[in-house]
Amino acid sequence: MALQSRPLTNAAQQTARQSCEAWALSRMPEEPVPMDMHPWISTTLDHARSRLEPASERERAVALAKLFDFAVAFGVPNPLGETAAATYGAALKTLPGDVLMDAIDGVIASHAYGMRLPLPSEISAQAADEMQRRRSVVAKLEIASRAPLSPRSGPAPTPEEIARVDAIMSQWRTERSRLERAREQSQPIKPMYVMDKPRAMMELISQDAHKTAQDAP
Repeated sequence: MALQSRPLTNAAQQTARQSCEAWALSRMPEEPVPMDMHPWISTTLDHARSRLEPASERERAVALAKLFDFAVAFGVPNPLGETAAATYGAALKTLPGDVLMDAIDGVIASHAYGMRLPLPSEISAQAADEMQRRRSVVAKLEIASRAPLSPRSGPAPTPEEIARVDAIMSQWRTERSRLERAREQSQPIKPMYVMDKPRAMMELISQDAHKTAQDAP
């Protein structure tokens, strides 16, 4: 995964973070960090830490309302009555909002508790694997952030190669300036080769067309 030179879309950033997380989870402790991966570690680590933040009160309320609505719909007794939301909310307050909602979806989909509400510990058990994965991502990214970088994968460019690239870039900048000036002056933009030697180019085209006609069967 190479670092992009232009700003990435939200979808591309998400894909890049997911790739970085997958790399971190599979990375061996002694493995150096690839140079193209290193710029993403800090960003991905910040995002991974944010995904461990507990749900807000509103997020917990929305998730628990779904559980209690399910209980009402199927006649599952709620012995806690009006205090149920506060009791469950306090017991599950460390879970992130999306993890809590997924866990409640899980206990509803696989309801195996008879005519009772699933206990908070049973809801937490639904979230255990995802919480462990998120903690592992953070821990491994923290280790990777302190690891040495891997050496350059290829040889360093020679002075001749650097000079050649500089010459190409200089020519490109000159041409770009020419096009910008022509656009500002509203002049027709002619290709460079026509401006350099128009007569010689036309003669070459004419000769080639004549020879092609003569060689035709």
